[in-house]
Amino acid sequence: MSNPLRVHSVCSVVLLSLGALLATGCSGSFAPQLTPDAPSQTAVGSIRGETYGGRQPIVGARIFLLAAGTSGYGSASTSLLTSQTGGLYPTARDTVSTSPTYGDYYITTDANGSFDLTGAYTCTAGTQVYLYSVGGNPGSGVNSAAGLLAVLAQCPASGTLAGSVPYLYVNELSTVATAYALAGFATDALHVGSSGTALAKTGIANALTSAGNLYSYAAKSAALATTPAGNGTAPQAKVNSLANALVACINSASAASTQCSTLFTYTRSAGTTGTTPTDTATAMINLAHNPYPTAAGVSAIYNEPTAITSPYMPALSAAPADWTISIAYTGSLSTPSDVAVDASGSVWVVNKGSNTLSKFNTLGAVATGSPFSGGGLSSPVDLAIDGLGNVWVSNGNNSLSKFTSAGAAVSTTSGYTGGGLSTPGLLAIDGSNNVWVANSASVSKFTNAGVASSGSSGYLNSLIAPLGIAIDPSNNVWIANSTQNTIDELSNAGVLSGTTPMIATNYPVGIALDSAGNYWAANYGTNTVTHKPNTPTFSGGGLSTPLDVVLDGANNAWLTNAGGAGISAFTTTGTALSPTGRYQSTFLTAASTYLAVDGSGNVWVPDAGGTTLVEFVGLAVPVVTPVTVTALGTRP
Repeated sequence: MSNPLRVHSVCSVVLLSLGALLATGCSGSFAPQLTPDAPSQTAVGSIRGETYGGRQPIVGARIFLLAAGTSGYGSASTSLLTSQTGGLYPTARDTVSTSPTYGDYYITTDANGSFDLTGAYTCTAGTQVYLYSVGGNPGSGVNSAAGLLAVLAQCPASGTLAGSVPYLYVNELSTVATAYALAGFATDALHVGSSGTALAKTGIANALTSAGNLYSYAAKSAALATTPAGNGTAPQAKVNSLANALVACINSASAASTQCSTLFTYTRSAGTTGTTPTDTATAMINLAHNPYPTAAGVSAIYNEPTAITSPYMPALSAAPADWTISIAYTGSLSTPSDVAVDASGSVWVVNKGSNTLSKFNTLGAVATGSPFSGGGLSSPVDLAIDGLGNVWVSNGNNSLSKFTSAGAAVSTTSGYTGGGLSTPGLLAIDGSNNVWVANSASVSKFTNAGVASSGSSGYLNSLIAPLGIAIDPSNNVWIANSTQNTIDELSNAGVLSGTTPMIATNYPVGIALDSAGNYWAANYGTNTVTHKPNTPTFSGGGLSTPLDVVLDGANNAWLTNAGGAGISAFTTTGTALSPTGRYQSTFLTAASTYLAVDGSGNVWVPDAGGTTLVEFVGLAVPVVTPVTVTALGTRP
């Protein structure tokens, strides 16, 4: 369903293990620095480490150094190891597996499980690099199912890839963190890639670093409990439990062992169906895509390790509701409401409880100056980001506020007013960066300069509780007219379509549109979601008085529920991706109102009524951000 790596840049080589650097990056930059498209070779450096299966070094494991592909999502990774240096096995394609084939060259670990890639690779600036270990003997015999992953770095434009990269411990912890972070770009351990566009490079570069919120190269015995920036709570016990499940397979006698067979049964490419993985690295990528392989599958994976094969502690004391991985961030949040993601991957949240606007970087660290105020912020309700990177907020005092991407207020202390604003709610941005607002009984329109263009009463002032609003690729405006149980279409001039309004069953609230102009509507009154033009309504997936709906890069619909904590998801054909109990997080303590998907495939959900922002790592398909009418429901 979904698909994300991680490494060290030349100036932040301890990025993954040192909190201060991870929080700020080199020279104060949050996001990894992308390089120009023109390739340039980067100087090599020392990359050394050890490969472990639990507490046991893996002897004779094949180590591949791979660069993420750029010919499409899930495209084949490229081997960076060369034949010109010693210590390589210059065999044209390893014969351990024929589908898919491995890189041309690999290095084997020694009797201590150690490896040394110094001088054995080339690196092109701007490529994302990760390490893949497969096979070897962890103590009970050679096990071809022993697959491990670790993110390294994005090749810098100058300096060395390695730089001061810490000594690498490649184990089950690094595998879980890498598999989930890169899930939005991976189909298996040898197919990790993006489209290669500028936005896609941003998305995969952000995913690279996000693995560092779950584990550190310097701590090989347990996953992280707190993110390096210090304001995030990571699911340490859950990551440790997943790592222990991998240990049970890796440290068994062979790929045919009961431990491996059980794991692989519930980590096929489509959950319990599809292609069966041949090693634990691909199994973990598949689980990140399908974190609920039936209730029995969740329990079987939890029960796989024994006390002897559970080196990573603390672990869960009972099977979880699902195997999603989520992180909770704090930072001046007060009754957070809506959330949106900008082009760089920064996450913005509007705070009802403090009349402020919060900004977090792609790693969940609080941005400099956040939270922001001014610009007329007063009882803020909703926010949206325009194509120029400006952040717009609707206010309970019948005004709009506008901020730059740096958080500076553009609107005056009174905000923008007029245009029929009356108890404004949700916002949408059209292709000309005009701002549209759903009011209590009408629709308002403002230019990007904040000038009202919808008249003193707004458009269609006879509407009754139009809650949801979205804009299609033709710049038509769609309204979820809740108490009238209709979906209405307006032209960009605010004229109601002459066609009969489309019935959306009962009390539609949230609405989203795909690139073909098809709409999804969250039906609060019937616990369903309507999709045009397919089957009228879908149910299941844990829907319980759904509120908001957004689309990911594969047009899957993601919804919040007023009836309980957790989020729901559906494919375009109406198949529920989420279980009947919804995708859960122990950090979501209350029903959520809104959510957003970012360019790395992470799903962001404010804990309504609380003080946290929750990130589901790698759960969705990466999508173009901010939401624009030219790229609705598409990958970057």
